[in-house]
Amino acid sequence: MHKTVRVGAIIDHEDHILIVHDGKSGWRLPGSELGEGETPWDTLLREVWEETNILIKDSNVNINYTGSHPLLRNEEDIHIFNITMPKDWESPTLKNYKSKQLNYKWVHPLDYSKYLSPRLYKLIEELQND
Repeated sequence: MHKTVRVGAIIDHEDHILIVHDGKSGWRLPGSELGEGETPWDTLLREVWEETNILIKDSNVNINYTGSHPLLRNEEDIHIFNITMPKDWESPTLKNYKSKQLNYKWVHPLDYSKYLSPRLYKLIEELQND
């Protein structure tokens, strides 16, 4: 069986993470399926930029790669990158460079369960507590 590989970014700024919503499925982390010929990191950089207008640079963030984790279905793997923005970072105007309209929300850990699927918020909590 062919597994779908996805990447996701836990973008943390001042104890809040950024989540996105496309109007079809639920709230999720910025990210996507692995692009053809791309590494998980390459896909993450491209998708975060395209979906949010946030340019991730190694020099201005604390990046903790969490590895590959099973998510939601057996046929999917997800590579999660925990990205902590510095305190003095100013979020750009969040916008999407793709054709679809996205909504954005910075969420405190106490509110994860209000927006994210139970499996996703438990995975995020687990990864952030490692």
